[in-house]
Amino acid sequence: PIKCLLKKWYQHQGAKGSTLLEILGRNPIYYVSRLPNTLNHRYFHEDVACGLAPIMEMINKVGGKAETMKQIIDLSCIITGNDYYHSARDLRALQLSEMSASEIMKYVTYRSYQKESN
Repeated sequence: PIKCLLKKWYQHQGAKGSTLLEILGRNPIYYVSRLPNTLNHRYFHEDVACGLAPIMEMINKVGGKAETMKQIIDLSCIITGNDYYHSARDLRALQLSEMSASEIMKYVTYRSYQKESN
């Protein structure tokens, strides 16, 4: 499970514990981490614009649902004043806009795809 994987990955940083909360919460590397003191921060600009928004567009194209992700993007737009739906990387920028839903699924699963013949 995830706690075993995280413990293995972060053990060299001092992570230890028997629960996921302990492993993440007691990792000394996080003790010096500082939260941003502004909403104009890369956590929003990079993670939402380059991560969540393109993933959300991909999910929509393949017919999936991700309401929580959509709500996170919506809240990020509201609190930063940025429209991440229109300013973020989109499928065209990722060279995925011409792919069908099944081609996108193959691409993200196998990191390659063959164009489907019509």
